[in-house]
Amino acid sequence: MRPAAPAAAAPARAAEQHAADGPSNLPGIDTRAGLARMMGKTAFYQKQLLKFLASQSGFADDFRRASAGADPAARKRLAHTLKGLAGNIGATKLQAAAAKLQAACDDPREDMAVDRALAATLAELDIVLGGLAALHDDKAAAHAGDMAVDRTKASELLDNLLEMLAASDARSEEIAGELAALLVGSSFENDIAGISSAVANYDFDIAIKLVRPLREKLAGAGTV
Repeated sequence: MRPAAPAAAAPARAAEQHAADGPSNLPGIDTRAGLARMMGKTAFYQKQLLKFLASQSGFADDFRRASAGADPAARKRLAHTLKGLAGNIGATKLQAAAAKLQAACDDPREDMAVDRALAATLAELDIVLGGLAALHDDKAAAHAGDMAVDRTKASELLDNLLEMLAASDARSEEIAGELAALLVGSSFENDIAGISSAVANYDFDIAIKLVRPLREKLAGAGTV
């Protein structure tokens, strides 16, 4: 009997499946690796990315305070925490730099080694934090767009669209256009774009399959 595929491959496959829905183009972060660590759970991964931004934005100040404090192990703990969190989100270069910083902190007499390792770590951290700050801004803008959507109107249009699609009615394209205009600037923009494309190609069955999850997302968006 052929041996089963290793269980460790499952997260990687999940990451492949959901990579298109997850964050991308984040400087200093291998998002595929990070998403694989989160078992392909895109929403959870995005939360971890934003938690990293919140918790590690003050790392430089925290480290300098620890260096001036009475606890000689404090800065090593900070470096260790940064290393672990960086690894979790897929910031591999930052993880490696933080590991060197942690090692340099083992000998408090090696101040020059610590300074060099800290400079390298902060350089990588700045890259990562810059990308995450942009992600945070994008999510805030999308949330604002979601809150501005007339969900009652959108739901009515989606119901009408479903009826027309089921009847293979060519007027479906007109309704899809109204929805696209209504949802512009929101996080639903990509969903309606996929529906509009299917309708334009007369793939009504595919469009129906796409409309239903969008209807559910719109219903849930009101509670965000």
